[in-house]
Parts: sequence; C-alpha cells; structure tokens
Amino acid sequence: MRPFRSLASALTLAVVGSMLIAPAAQADVASAPSPSWVVNGRVWATLEVGTTMYVGGTFTQVAPGTGNGVSLATVDGSTDATMPTVLGDVNVAIAAPDGGWYIAGAFTHVGGELRNGLARILPDGSVSSFSCKIVGGVINAMAISADGAHLYLGGTFTKLKRSARAGLGELDGTTGNPQAWNPGTNGGVRTLALSPDGSELYAGGDFTQVGGLTRNHAASIDPANGTVGTWNPDVSGTVRALAVTGDSQHIFIGGSFGNVNGDPAGDLAAVDASGSRTAWGSDTNGTVSALALSSDDSRLFIGGSFSSLDGDPRSNLGATNTTTGDIDPDWAPDAVGAVTSLAATPDGTTVYSGGSFSSVSGEPIPRLAALDATTGAADPAWDRTPNLPVYSLALSDDAVHVYVGGAFTGMGGEVQSGLVAIDLTTGAAVSGWDANVDGSVYALAASADGSTIYLGGKFTHVGGSSRGNLAAVDAGTGALSSALTARANGIVRSLVTYGDRLYAGGLYSKLAGQVANDLGAFKMSTGQLDASWQPRADGLIRSIAVAADGSSVYVAGDFNTINTTNRPHLAKIDATTGNLVGAFFPTNNGYVLYKTFAVTLGGSQVFAGMGGPAGGRIRAFDAVSGQVNWNDNADGDVQACAFANGRLYVGGHWDDFGNTPVHRPALAWLDPLTGSISSWSPAPNGAVWGLTASGAHVMVGGDFTRVAGDERAGVAVYLDAP
Repeated sequence: MRPFRSLASALTLAVVGSMLIAPAAQADVASAPSPSWVVNGRVWATLEVGTTMYVGGTFTQVAPGTGNGVSLATVDGSTDATMPTVLGDVNVAIAAPDGGWYIAGAFTHVGGELRNGLARILPDGSVSSFSCKIVGGVINAMAISADGAHLYLGGTFTKLKRSARAGLGELDGTTGNPQAWNPGTNGGVRTLALSPDGSELYAGGDFTQVGGLTRNHAASIDPANGTVGTWNPDVSGTVRALAVTGDSQHIFIGGSFGNVNGDPAGDLAAVDASGSRTAWGSDTNGTVSALALSSDDSRLFIGGSFSSLDGDPRSNLGATNTTTGDIDPDWAPDAVGAVTSLAATPDGTTVYSGGSFSSVSGEPIPRLAALDATTGAADPAWDRTPNLPVYSLALSDDAVHVYVGGAFTGMGGEVQSGLVAIDLTTGAAVSGWDANVDGSVYALAASADGSTIYLGGKFTHVGGSSRGNLAAVDAGTGALSSALTARANGIVRSLVTYGDRLYAGGLYSKLAGQVANDLGAFKMSTGQLDASWQPRADGLIRSIAVAADGSSVYVAGDFNTINTTNRPHLAKIDATTGNLVGAFFPTNNGYVLYKTFAVTLGGSQVFAGMGGPAGGRIRAFDAVSGQVNWNDNADGDVQACAFANGRLYVGGHWDDFGNTPVHRPALAWLDPLTGSISSWSPAPNGAVWGLTASGAHVMVGGDFTRVAGDERAGVAVYLDAP
C-alpha cells in the first residue's frame, strides 16, 4: 500500500508521475490578497493546515495592519478610523492649521492615492489634491505658517517638482506648488522650528553652509524671502532637534555635538535670539533626538540615546528647568531603548513619547507611550504597541488627536516570536496560540494528521525549554511537543514530511548527536533519527521535495557533492537507501548549475529556483534524466517556487522576469510547460523568501511591507482556484 502523503507535503510538493503537466486552467489566482495580520520582520516559511496558516520567520510581533501612520485619540489611544492608510515610512508629521495633517517620508501611497513622500490629509480623512514630487532625497522636517499658506520643508532632497532646492524649500500650503523661497544648504536638514511670531525659521542638521554662508549645523532663515539670518550658534556636530520658547528669546538645541559657539556643550545647549549661549546649562552623555517644551515654557522634555542628564542617571528621557537647567528630580521615566520623538499637551498633563524603546517607566510598553508630565508614569491603558519604531509625533491644534508616524506597519496584536498561527478565515492571529521561539524559524512541516507542527531554524529555546534548531509544537495551542526532541548542531533550513518520515536539511554535521552532514530523516512515530539514511551533503541544503510515491527525494542548495559524488546544487536521492540516483544529473546536459534556493515538483518535471551571475533563473528539468526542458532568467535571484492548479509560482528579489524581460517584481506565476509568464502581478515591494501553494491558497512570505496597493507586511495570502 502506498504510504500516506502528509498534508504538509501536499502543500509543498506536486505529483511526479508519467504524465506531463496539464496546461494552466482558465481560472486564476486572486488579484488581491485576502485579509491578514502583519508581522514585524522577515517571513521565511508558511504552512497551511485546515483553516490555519502557520508563519515562520524572524519577527517578534503579529498585529492588525495599520500602515505607517495613524491618528490616535489622546484620551484613550483609540484609532481614528477615518484616516487613510499610508504605505511607507513616515518621517515627520505636523498638524495643519485648519485641521488634518501634513505627512512626509518614504511612502508611495496614501489612501490608495499615489503620493511619493509628501501628502496632506484633510480633517475628514480624505487625501487632498496637494502634491509635490520630491526628487533626490526625502523630507525629514516640516514647519507651517500660522495661516497655513506656507509649508517649509527640510531634508536631503535636491528638487521640488522641477525646481532645484537643496535641502530646504517652501510649498504653497494648499496646492503643493514650489515657491521662490530657496536658501539652499550643502547638507541634510533634520529639524525645523518656526518662532512663535513667525519671523524666523530655525534649521538644524548636517550642513555647514546655508545660502552660501558658513552656518555649522544650525541657522535661521527669513520665512518671507529666504535670507539667511545672523543667528549663528556654530554647532560642532549634527543638530537633530530644536525648541523655541514663546517669547522667541530661547532656542534649545539637541543633537550629537561637543561645542556650541566654541564652548563645551554635551549634545544639548540653549542660545538666545542673537545666537549667543545663555546661562542655562545642561548636557547629556549621548545623542539628543527630541525636544518638547511644556505649555508654560518652564520645563524642557528631552529624549534620545543617553544614560545621564546633567550628571544624573537618566535613561533616554529626562526633563530640566528652562531657566536654571536644573534636572527635574521627579521626572525619570527611564526608557529602555532610544527615544526619537516627543509631544507635550498644552494642558500640561501628558508627554507622548515615541521611538524604538522596549519599555518605559517600568511598564512593558514598547515604542509609543503616554507619560504623566509631572511624575513620568506611563499610562498602562494607553498601550498601542507599534510593531516597529515610531519616528514622529504631532498633536492636533485642539490636542484631541496625536498623529503617529514611523516604520511600523501594525499596532496591538500579540507578541509572537518566530512562529505564529493565523486563522485563514479572519486573517487574525489565533488567540492564545504561542510557541515562543527565541530565534528564526526557516522551515515548517506538519504531521500526517495535522496535529503536530515541526519547525527548523536557528534557535535555542521553544516555549521556554531548550531546543537545538529543531522542535515540534502542538498545532492547536503552540505548546512544545515531545514528538521531536533531537537537536541539530547547526541551522535547519528545510523540512518535509512524507508517511512516517520527517526530512531535515540545513547546514550541520550532527543530528540527534549522530553524524548527519546537512541532510537527515526522522521517524515521526518515534522521534528518532533514521541512522540508516545518510546521503551526506558537503554544503547547505536549502530545499527538499519528495516524489508523490515517496521513492525519491530531491534536494537543492549550496552543496557540490552527495556521498562524495559530484552533484552541484541539485540532486535526486533514493528515499530508502540514501544513495544518489545517478540517472538524474542536470549538469550532464551542458547547463552550469548555480546556487539553488528552492525545488518543487509538478507532473514529470522538477523546478529549481536559482541565483547566479547577472541575476537568477528558474529551470524545469525532466524528473528522471535531469534534462533541461526550459529556462527563464530574471534580473535577481529566484528564491522560492511552488506548484499547484497547473501554475508554477516563483518568488525572489528581481524586478524584471523572463528571457524577454517583463516587469513582474518579486512574484509571478508561469506556465509549467513553457515557462511563459502570466499577467498576474502582485508586485511586492521587497523580496519573497517563501512560497506555499495548497491548491486553495497561495501563501507568500518575505521582506515586503505591501503587495501592489495593499499593506501586507511579511506575509500575503491569495485565494487560488483550479
């Protein structure tokens, strides 16, 4: 009787038999991805069991997708659902005087509208027609005039639309059209601050000249005509933050510097309206990235990457008296990690803090927090948990909302390290499921009945217990299982199950304490290594596929030999003896084989995704002889492939695909008989590292944060049909 082929194998393998593959059917894979939560890192592997998708990778959190910018209610942190989704990093946000927001950064779309790095969001959440093409760099800082007519920009750009503007520029606040204002710098601008009366625009950054005049890292410019002012603090290093008091007589400067006006100043200083140092004195022992004044200008809140403030211990957050420079002894939130943005409410009650910190004020609240302005205590109820760093905070003029921008793609959700289970029906993480892997998961497979999930990668603990790069967990709960306790003494990159066997490939010399060079097999019924099966590769095994009848195992990777016999990068092994199947010898056909990332099977063909010089390629080989049937090139590596429903899915990090190049970034499906490419074009904005095709779904994992116009950080799921 033919061994039962497990559900996990069915997802990654295709039938090898006597028939050629049937041509692709008329039905197609969905053009838009299904709903799914996002992760905050790379996804290496996916696996479908029933209605659950298991996702393995290098990440620490799974969360509902939010895009890279959200407006939150200051009272409770709830999300303003009327705001549009932003696809790409938000470096800076400011409130528009008549409501809504200006946002800038490295994004491409806002609310489905094309907006390359700059947008205006109206109070009702619609995207304004305001638009300006940013050329040669990004915007790091913005300031808006009180009447909203003049928007000032600072950054690394060289043009605004077609107008040359080096690091500084002005736009019409309504249309986005560049204005004549053009001071110009010879380096990037990181921060801008308008004086309260609107008569001076202060700029800080990496520059040493503004408007052709020497201005080391800080300068003032006339907002009306662009004339460089006499204000010249002569800062010795990068200025990252500025704050101006209401009377415009004190300008606080933060950054990475040791001198101001020739006098020692440890990353923090105050100067007056003439540019001279004031008597105020306070310093830190590390970079200051954010400054915020209390509404009465009596206190200065300071954020950055430092461990002391004015000689007293302070971890990345602190406050000082703006008159004396004395440290506030009662305000010591102590963030564990960098603080890059601050915003203080006008009623003097709250300071919002954003950055890359993991906890603040003793609370496990990462990256975004609401702090009591008097005590520094973090509000535990205001815990939104962005999944990646926060870069910018801006309060609305009525202080009802705070706009949060950054690198994050989701908020809330669950802490899930390395492995997560997602309900394919809802797209949400399975509540309470937690494997708690302390490293990267590169490979996944399931037992025949779907009750156990096997994982391989680079980790030392699962569920708090010691494991060595191999483990098994309960499919329903994520709890550690005793089904597999063996260790690998190196990374495990590929797992496949068939019948009672679990095949494991990677880069190791021992499995379960026994010699097993880079490839081995376990009996799942006992969890023991099958010591009789020893193919012994001499290099990394990246991918494994098993023939439908279980008689042979195809392996791909960086190796050159199997059992000392030359078989570079792609080989066929007898599933019973572990001997090389000599008839399958692709290099005999005159094709040089390159590093091979992935192998999958379909009909009578073996498909291999490869790297190589001048890009990568996908090749179709005869499953018996290794004869090359066809070859398609790409301008980047083909790192993943999967076969289902008469379609060959391929993923990698290319832009153009095919021997006659077609623009299909990172993901496509091909006719398996000819290699011709379909019109399906999800266009991930990053590399694809894992593909699984079950016949019902195509699951894609990688480095991307979006597919086409949809936010899908790390993982995307498409409905498939025969």
